[in-house]
Amino acid sequence: MGNRPFIPLFLILFWALMAGCVMQEDFKRQNLRINNLRTELQDLKDQTKLRDMELERQFKQARSVLPEMRLELDRIRGELQSLTNKVETAEQSGALPGGGRTTLKDQLAFIQARLDRLDKTLNLQPMSPPVPEGGSTASLPSGEAGEPSIVVRPEETPPPAPADSDKAEYKVAEALFKRQVYPKALEKFRALVKAHPKSPYAPSSQFYVGECLYHQKKYEEAILEYQSVVKKYPKSEKVSIALLKQAYSFLNIGDKTSAKLLLKKVIREFPKSYSAGLARRKLPKIR
Repeated sequence: MGNRPFIPLFLILFWALMAGCVMQEDFKRQNLRINNLRTELQDLKDQTKLRDMELERQFKQARSVLPEMRLELDRIRGELQSLTNKVETAEQSGALPGGGRTTLKDQLAFIQARLDRLDKTLNLQPMSPPVPEGGSTASLPSGEAGEPSIVVRPEETPPPAPADSDKAEYKVAEALFKRQVYPKALEKFRALVKAHPKSPYAPSSQFYVGECLYHQKKYEEAILEYQSVVKKYPKSEKVSIALLKQAYSFLNIGDKTSAKLLLKKVIREFPKSYSAGLARRKLPKIR
């Protein structure tokens, strides 16, 4: 009789111990599940971050192409306007027969229609470059589509005929550039600048050195070469376009601050130039 009170107490202790073990095992399982969920959540975060980075890279690449396409379209429009002016001049002078005049005008109208259609497809507003008094728009071909074109300011005039050796070297380098053989063209333009630093073609050659590097996506080197145009030939008509292309180079390496400063400088120091017109259109688009 005296031992009976200890039996329920033993059972109670046994049941409490068993319940504690069950609860401990259940706690371990729950804790393991929580840890697994945390690991899965972190994996999802990492995957999301990688996807966001890839999307941002693709968006940035797409945005960088649009201004270059805009510049290329402007270059083509400039050439078209120049050809139109030549046809009208020839027509007024009576150098064109009636049939030839009609054919040329039809071809020019067809090219204009294609440009307008391309503008509409790309959802880019048509841009008419400013034409100063007594000037006309013109441009030089610059290479493959999608690359910023070399814009010759409307007020520029062809450089005077240099010595035969200068002219020959320049023509060879220019031909290589037009064929997009940029490394060889770069070598030729650099050689011309070094051998004939005072040649009338030296400023253009120095500018093309920067262009060759730009088209090879060597933007940092291109920036330095464009700066050489500004420093060595401050009175050259290539200065404004060199500054503009410097701005585009800085944009390509992600330095928006420097790009904005250069675009503002073009507008401030060359307000009536074609380069300033492009800078005014580009500046509000930089965020």
